[in-house]
Amino acid sequence: MKNYLLKDDEVCLFEAKIFEQNNEKDYEIMLTNFNLVLSCCVEEKVDIYPTSEVKYYEGKPYIKLNKNVVEIYLKACVLKCDFTKSGKHAQAQKLFNEMMKLLTGKGAFERASDKFKKTVEVIDNTLGINTIESAKNIIANVSTKGKTGNKVLDTLETVGIVGKSLVKKKENKLLKDK
Repeated sequence: MKNYLLKDDEVCLFEAKIFEQNNEKDYEIMLTNFNLVLSCCVEEKVDIYPTSEVKYYEGKPYIKLNKNVVEIYLKACVLKCDFTKSGKHAQAQKLFNEMMKLLTGKGAFERASDKFKKTVEVIDNTLGINTIESAKNIIANVSTKGKTGNKVLDTLETVGIVGKSLVKKKENKLLKDK
């Protein structure tokens, strides 16, 4: 980006061309480890938004990815970075991922893993079981001479049967409690 000079301790994490919906103009966008920089392609105007100005909701950066548009909620305004003109959804996804990693310290895989762990905790608390231990036991006890002879497929089928029986057991308990 020609209109912005990086500081000595600043690095570029992402750079692309976007259409900013609020101003209805084409911009170059650059995400650095300190700032989100928008440089207007028509005027020699540069807007600098410190990443510390991103709003948080429930402990997470308030940034949304909706198809080709990344919405970044700042304390002073909302930036709507539209990648539709370039037709590059991957660029929108990359900006979203880079911002989330910068602000949370976790990549997409770690964030997905955290969501999965929370889901397992909800299941465990609701059904009163230890899902991970149950899955380990099922996998360890599935015979290689199951229906298909394929240990992975037979394990998945067994897990499905066990899951259905646990749900049925919980439903029966709820009916008895009424």
